[in-house]
Amino acid sequence: MKIKISTLGIILCHFIVNSQSIARLDDIRLGASIELFSHVLEENRTINIYLPESYDNTPGDKYPVIYILDGGINDIYIPTVGLIRFLSSKKGQQISESIVVGIENVDRRRDFTKPSKIESDLINFPSSGESEKFLSFLSMELMPLIEKEYRTNNIKTIIGHSLGGLLASEILLTKSELFDNYLIISPSLWWNDNKILFYNTANISFNKKIYVGVWDRENDKKITDQFVKKIKKQAMASPDKKIRVQYDIIVQKEHSNVVYPALYNGLRKLK
Repeated sequence: MKIKISTLGIILCHFIVNSQSIARLDDIRLGASIELFSHVLEENRTINIYLPESYDNTPGDKYPVIYILDGGINDIYIPTVGLIRFLSSKKGQQISESIVVGIENVDRRRDFTKPSKIESDLINFPSSGESEKFLSFLSMELMPLIEKEYRTNNIKTIIGHSLGGLLASEILLTKSELFDNYLIISPSLWWNDNKILFYNTANISFNKKIYVGVWDRENDKKITDQFVKKIKKQAMASPDKKIRVQYDIIVQKEHSNVVYPALYNGLRKLK
C-alpha cells in the first residue's frame, strides 16, 4: 500500500501595514491528505485526516475515529472538521475530541450502491453497483491503516448523506460491527425500489447509537419513517442489544441544506 502525505491547510489572513508589509501570516491546519493505493479498488484514493489539537501534546491518549463518506475538501470534510473542533473545544464541551477521516470520492454512484434491477437506476447511474468492493476497501485496507498509524480507542463513527447515507444504512443492516455510531442524513433509500427496507434488522449488533436526519419532503420522509420504525421495533424487541435510535425531521428548502443541521444534531446526540 503506497502512501503519499501532503499538508492540508487554509491561510487564515494577512494583515497589511502601510499597504506594503505583512504583519502576520497564520496557517490553520485542518489535517493532512494521504494518498494510498487500494488493491481492492485497483486505484489511488485520497484520504483527508484531521488530528485533535491535543494529539501531539498527550502521547498517552487515544481517540475515537469519525469516518466521513463524501469526505473530500470540496464536500463536507472541512465544515465537519470545523464543527467537531468547536463541539469538542473547551467552549463547546459537547463531544469528545476525535480523529476525523474523510474519504474523497472517485465515483460515489459506483461505491455507495448495490446492484439494482430497476431500469431507471441503471440509466441514471450506469457505473453503479459496487458497494461491496468499497466496503472491502473500507474494512480491510483503510480502517486497519488508521488503527495502525494513529492512536485510536476503537470507538468508530460513520457519517453519510444521500447516497452516502444509503451506504451507511447498508453497513448498519449488514455489517454493523464495523462502527459503533451511525450518523445517517437523508439517505437515498429509494435505490433499487426501496430494497433496503426488506433487510433483516436482527443483524444489527450490540451497543449501537444511530442518528437519522431526513429532509421534510414527503417521499424522503415516508421511506425514512419506515426505515427508522423497523430499527426502533428491533431495538424494542431486543433491549439487551442496547440499540439507541434518534430521529429528526429537518425542515429545509433543499436536500443539501439538511446536511449541516443534521451534522450538528447528530454529533451531539451520538456523544
